[in-house]
Amino acid sequence: MVIEIEKLTEKDFLQGNKPFSSLFHVSIWNSQTRIKILSKQEIDNVSILPIIKAVLLWVNNNRESCSEAAIEEGMILLAEEWMKDEDSKVIDEKDCYLTIDKEKVFLPITQTDFCNSLRVQSIVFSIEEGITDIDMYINCVPDYYAGHVIWYNLIMKNDKIECECNGLEG
Repeated sequence: MVIEIEKLTEKDFLQGNKPFSSLFHVSIWNSQTRIKILSKQEIDNVSILPIIKAVLLWVNNNRESCSEAAIEEGMILLAEEWMKDEDSKVIDEKDCYLTIDKEKVFLPITQTDFCNSLRVQSIVFSIEEGITDIDMYINCVPDYYAGHVIWYNLIMKNDKIECECNGLEG
């Protein structure tokens, strides 16, 4: 079940497949996103809920910032490198290549096309004494990176959230 971020409660944190972990799905950028909360000890869902909601709302409202971080990291050029394979070239169309899912991609990839392709696949909150790490994984439709995702760190500083792109994962 996909939950609206604003309506998220601690009761929505379903037991994950590891001890002291939770899992649920929310809608971010109009797509289903898996949220994981990982800890090595019992989690006080009530105390972390406001932080979780604030981060999820920030991501949902800051697609442009997340896109810009990927562009600054050179992810469009990397996508073009991944796509430029003679085996995936469409012979009768200029600068057209096929993804592993047989979707057509025309090069060069525009910033608009790249930004529109981004989907938040998952966000993982790691908790020790408070939230210590927030990792976000974004995939692309079409799949420019052959099943790999763009990995981000979300950093909380002075009640502000920053988005840092780390390249590909997976």
